Amino acid sequence: GETGDEHALGAKLGARYVLEGSIRKGGSGIRVSAQLVDTQTGAQLWAETYNRDLQATSIFAAQDDVAARIVATVADSYGVLVHSMRAATGRKDDADLTPVEWQFQYFAYREQITPSAHEILKSRLKRAAERDDRQSDLWACLAQIYVDEYAFGFQGDATSLDRALAAARRAVELDRANQFALVALAQVHFFRQDVAAFRPAVERAMALNPLNTDALGILGLQIVHTGEFERGTAIVRRAMELNANHAGWMHFAPLWDHFHKGEYEQALECANRVDVPGLFWPFLVMASACGHLGRRAEAAAAVRDLLALDPEFAAHARSYVGTWHFASGLMDLILEGLRKAGLSIPENGSSDSPRRNGTVTAKVDRVESCTDSGKVQAEEGFWVAVLPFEYSGNNADLTALAEGLTEEIVTGLSRFSYLKVISRSSTSRYAHESVDVRSAGKELGARYVMEGSLRQAGTKLRLAVQLVDAVSGAHLWAENYERIFSP
Repeated sequence: GETGDEHALGAKLGARYVLEGSIRKGGSGIRVSAQLVDTQTGAQLWAETYNRDLQATSIFAAQDDVAARIVATVADSYGVLVHSMRAATGRKDDADLTPVEWQFQYFAYREQITPSAHEILKSRLKRAAERDDRQSDLWACLAQIYVDEYAFGFQGDATSLDRALAAARRAVELDRANQFALVALAQVHFFRQDVAAFRPAVERAMALNPLNTDALGILGLQIVHTGEFERGTAIVRRAMELNANHAGWMHFAPLWDHFHKGEYEQALECANRVDVPGLFWPFLVMASACGHLGRRAEAAAAVRDLLALDPEFAAHARSYVGTWHFASGLMDLILEGLRKAGLSIPENGSSDSPRRNGTVTAKVDRVESCTDSGKVQAEEGFWVAVLPFEYSGNNADLTALAEGLTEEIVTGLSRFSYLKVISRSSTSRYAHESVDVRSAGKELGARYVMEGSLRQAGTKLRLAVQLVDAVSGAHLWAENYERIFSP
């Protein structure tokens, strides 16, 4: 059949929404790809790929591997797209922020979690929810903020987790397919120590978007904290493998896996990779692990760092550790290491939850604009276009691979609720053409454009991919992927 512009097709058929699909064969495997498109905006609303009778083939394996890495690296909440979109929103008034832009505010706060940053964002989110109480993303942000009151000991009270549960349930009620909301709900169940409710919430959340490495990291780490060390660590390692720009806190998963095996040297190596300025956990791990290893000088130095953050740390240690390790089986082992490090921990520590981060000052509460936001679609969010990946050779399998990569990346990006992706059939007219990215972005109404090319030299394949800001022409990200291919 023909591949055309959905807007024209929708007008011709009198349909607002169009479901389209394609079938490709690779070796003995069949791959069916389907997508649902809004013909008025060109937005891809849903997409899925189905494999049937698939024997592992080099083409499909390469396609899945490379496409997953591209999507995870670019679209993650720590990724280049979110950072650029966040900056491009500028210094907007809170009343003008969209639900997606509130997510960006939350992501910015998470990169510098401090008591003051938490308090500022919590106040702003509460006012936003009062103005509009029917936005799932807003309620999910609030749920996460209330969880942090408890998890990090910020200013809160005995109702923190009750408020978090109410907000998370409201977020899921408003949008049952919102992964961000389901991740919040799973976290609430975890900190309420309701492991029976936590497990199904985790499975639902991870299934919605298996390429959201931030969600995989959060949930995998909490699975580790329930005592499922092997499974939780495997999930987090997969997230780190997919996204080289992953957050430093993900190293806590393999850290606790090593700790529970008594592999304290390896646990220390992981602790040195964790990057959470102002939080006590890296110092706690160093003190406890060095205590077990008999490294007195290093253990004493880590204890001094702990006491600098909280002079009463010894009295609060049991409460701090128990917040996260109530089900891991590591609490006694961690506290034993701290005692060996020289910290006098009472057998029954305080259950108070004072501020746990010292007096680190928050960064500015608004995201500064570092670039002109440009002219974008009138609806909320910034649009992303994936141009057809180029392959100029004659190998039918590699032609199919180039097409499949384009399709898989469009599908993967569309699973992130904060991204709006131009559908593949809208960009298909740029196939086999030399394209000016800025012109293509303007024609498509896309702020961000991804393009790629596939080259073969003997048995070696090289895929070059780049992400461009179509307004400024700036290269935001580029990467080369090499794989072996046997024709």
